[in-house]
Amino acid sequence: TMEEILGKLSLLSQHFEKPTPMEVAAVPSERPLSGVSSLRKTAQVEAFYLPKRDYAKEELLRSFRMRDSRRYLVALELALDAELDFEQIPCVYRLYRLAETFMLPHSEVPDASGKITAQLCLILDYGVSDGAAAAAEHAQRMARVKKSLEQIVEDVKKFRNPSFPDASVDLELTAIAYSDWDEIYGRPAVAAFGGREVNSTASGPWDFNLGGQFTRDPLELQRWMGSGRAGRGSPCRELAGAWWTAAQLPWKAQKKLALVITDAPCYGKDYSSVAAADSRCDPRSGLTCTGRPEEPLKRLKDQGVVVSILHSGSAGAVSMCHTLQASSPELSHSKVHPSETARGLAHALEEQLHLQPLTYILKPHMLELSAETQLPPDSNLCVAHEMEVDVGGQTQRHTISSDGLFFLGSHSPCSVTLQRPPDEKLDAFFERRSQAVELDGFFNGQKSYLLKMPPLRSAHGAEHFDVRKVKVAK
Repeated sequence: TMEEILGKLSLLSQHFEKPTPMEVAAVPSERPLSGVSSLRKTAQVEAFYLPKRDYAKEELLRSFRMRDSRRYLVALELALDAELDFEQIPCVYRLYRLAETFMLPHSEVPDASGKITAQLCLILDYGVSDGAAAAAEHAQRMARVKKSLEQIVEDVKKFRNPSFPDASVDLELTAIAYSDWDEIYGRPAVAAFGGREVNSTASGPWDFNLGGQFTRDPLELQRWMGSGRAGRGSPCRELAGAWWTAAQLPWKAQKKLALVITDAPCYGKDYSSVAAADSRCDPRSGLTCTGRPEEPLKRLKDQGVVVSILHSGSAGAVSMCHTLQASSPELSHSKVHPSETARGLAHALEEQLHLQPLTYILKPHMLELSAETQLPPDSNLCVAHEMEVDVGGQTQRHTISSDGLFFLGSHSPCSVTLQRPPDEKLDAFFERRSQAVELDGFFNGQKSYLLKMPPLRSAHGAEHFDVRKVKVAK
């Protein structure tokens, strides 16, 4: 690996005299660029003669000025290995479109009966963190969710999508309860409404097909939610198992939403610094038999299920969400006070019932070595788009290059707005400019950004949403 090579070079340098200026001058500073592999070799030789951080910083700036993406990637590897300050790393991003939002899917169109069908799965964290205040907040949160179900059903009956004002919404509900692994009192790790529950007998994801069902009766779901599954235990929760269960539900509606309500992170040392003491955890990874949550999350996405997380704002929950967004940038999460849980739930559902905006992903340009952080296919790369950058009231305009790259550089916190090229099909439904998004003022390889272009306002006329004219925008 690069880390091992650089480590060996560092050890070797301790056994040789420092090279003379003549010897340094003999090492070419520029070499033909024939791929990342040869650039790595060049970097290894040159890094031998300079302090690693200084060399990495110089290479980053040089490659950035040259707009050389391959050279930048190698320099970035060196910089991260040398622990260069993130503020000194010029930012380069790659722009992708979120492919599923660039279609006017059949799921947006009312069925033959004039209805838009929707399914909502509540994934409820029944674990209780230590402390009286945490227990009180958890009880308040669950009570608000339970109480809000009847009102949500009534509100959905009245809801009208501006794109299809004559269509009503047919809503089905279900819930999944999840907690930690309780091998003392026998509380289930995961339980599904209309199905079964699983506890310490589980040995892998295959044990989480619990046969859950949907219902149109909120009272039936309320009774199930009040069946006393809450209890104190580990500070981590079996979210991966809950998502495996959700992925096995009979998803058939046009609009599908799985909404997690939690105050704690999932299992796994990669997701937070919260230490779980459960005997079911692998001591090295911190994971349980359900594995990494990215896999069931992808299963849900492949079925067209939109996943969103409402959390209490705890450090562990926020860290988990940011880590999951590395592989699923479309995953939304927000901090919600227990007293506002019902409102947050209603807002998330209403948002999904509207025509969804065109969505782009702005990802840091990095070598993607991890299976969990793979880039979208190159077919979704965006070119010839205009990026408007506002830094302290000063506006700059950049054109996305032919390889989808956006060279931003080192900067203060700024806001960016994207404008797409004209497209007759898309222009009939969506704005051409995105909403402004705030970017951090420093490099963060784990953070991606979503740029959204909203649907045209209904005031533009219902003719904009004539599905006979437009089915798919390519």
